[in-house]
Amino acid sequence: MDNIVRGIVGAGKSTPGEGWQPHNEGIYIDVDTTSADFRSDLDTPVYVISLSGTGGTRRMWNALGASTVHEPTDRGFRVYLKHFRDASLPPSQAEEAGWYINWIGVQKVS
Repeated sequence: MDNIVRGIVGAGKSTPGEGWQPHNEGIYIDVDTTSADFRSDLDTPVYVISLSGTGGTRRMWNALGASTVHEPTDRGFRVYLKHFRDASLPPSQAEEAGWYINWIGVQKVS
């Protein structure tokens, strides 16, 4: 098979309920992926993410943006969330519900 792609694979999660910052009417979090040891001399990793919480799925259904990666690098990325009805989404909601980001990253080597 000549079409096999080799890569570096890493996975992790942000710390539940921590790191959420206000942004306009929503929130954001910077997710650190340095534990994966992705390389800066290769293409930026492709990340797949999801939103979870230690307090169950309480109010996660109203958050838009939970699967969109912004500003990806070999060291991490940013996720922006907002309320689907343009209502306020304060960091305290994410903190109280223990929201965190799960991630899997793959970086092409050859």
